[in-house]
Amino acid sequence: MLRHVLTLVLDWTAQGVPIATDVPQMRQFIRWAQYLGGFLRHHGVDGFLGNADAGRGLDEDHAEWYAFLSTWRQIHSEEPVTAQQLRAGAEPEYGAPDVWKGTFPSTVTGKPLSAKARRKRLAGQVDRWRGDLVLRSDTDKHTKIKVYSVEHRADSS
Repeated sequence: MLRHVLTLVLDWTAQGVPIATDVPQMRQFIRWAQYLGGFLRHHGVDGFLGNADAGRGLDEDHAEWYAFLSTWRQIHSEEPVTAQQLRAGAEPEYGAPDVWKGTFPSTVTGKPLSAKARRKRLAGQVDRWRGDLVLRSDTDKHTKIKVYSVEHRADSS
């Protein structure tokens, strides 16, 4: 069996290692998905990850982060903000509606995250696509503080 797999790999590499650029976003596995999708397509197997969107509907973590990032983008557009600025904007004024509509991450008891926990959660989501949204991070050149922004990919389908 190994000989057959190696024969397939050699054929694929002889054709220039074509990749599939139309695979769904898979967090940090996008390159893997592109290569495997290209390998399979080269050998006549189409539809790799064709049901990924159906599975995403079952991923509660994905849904929560997508709702949060979507609301973030509505509030801040693509403007970079610090974790502290983000948190300050999450405090509704007395009697005012919650602009985050309940999507701002909190502890399991519903309390605000500590500054350290908030930074860790954000850091763990950087460059992870959630549908057509992704959290990006950079360091402000003047303050040397990490800033975050939400990027939208218009061509997602």
